[in-house]
Amino acid sequence: MIRIYHPTNRNNNRIKEIDFLRGFLILLMVMDHLFFDFGQLIYIISNFSMDQSFLSQFVKFSSSYLSWDFRINFRIFVVMLFFFISGISFQFSKNNAEIVLFFKMLLITK
Repeated sequence: MIRIYHPTNRNNNRIKEIDFLRGFLILLMVMDHLFFDFGQLIYIISNFSMDQSFLSQFVKFSSSYLSWDFRINFRIFVVMLFFFISGISFQFSKNNAEIVLFFKMLLITK
């Protein structure tokens, strides 16, 4: 049976604060990965002339972001909090036994 999503079918029992915090933590992780990738880009474009464009300034900032002590500690905190919040939301889901069974079957078949 195919279920069609309709805005009136939304689950109103969700805790919006947990969803917001999880979404915010995902954004922080995406930003960290973006800065990491652009920080690695400085090694690729170091042979080219670095003008004062926005991209070159962003790459320089990203490379200094990689060695920042605050980033190293904050990243660990964000990842741990994300796993904790995801575990809480997993416990609140109604079909978590089905999800666990699905992943166990997926691992057995491989």
